[in-house]
Amino acid sequence: METLTAMLAGETSDETWNACQRQFLIDGWMHNNLRMYWGKRIIAMTGSPEAAWATACYLNDRLSLDGRDPSTYGNIAAMFAGSPSDRERRIYGRVATRSDGSTRKREGGDAWLAASAIRAAPTPVLGNVPVDPYLTGAPAI
Repeated sequence: METLTAMLAGETSDETWNACQRQFLIDGWMHNNLRMYWGKRIIAMTGSPEAAWATACYLNDRLSLDGRDPSTYGNIAAMFAGSPSDRERRIYGRVATRSDGSTRKREGGDAWLAASAIRAAPTPVLGNVPVDPYLTGAPAI
């Protein structure tokens, strides 16, 4: 399990996830294909679905230019939605998995991921992750 500090800074053991997170840190956006991978890996990196939801919302709200937009919450929710698969998966249940294979298979994909994962990024300051507001709908402020 990764720490929230490592996740926020894009310094986890997952090079692809780090590249995604650094797009948020540096550019304030992330390609939708990468955002799906980013969100689904948060589910695996955290201790529970509730913690994964709160972490995804926290990182998105804090770093993404479209954070707190209703359609963004819909996109995050889609990462947690059931899969059309007919089988249960260990850890994920019926949440469809996402691999970094589609990015790595593209021409120059490996080089892009390696370069993106080590881009110089600002040092973010970790605040308290407000788990309850994201789960109950209570105002976050």
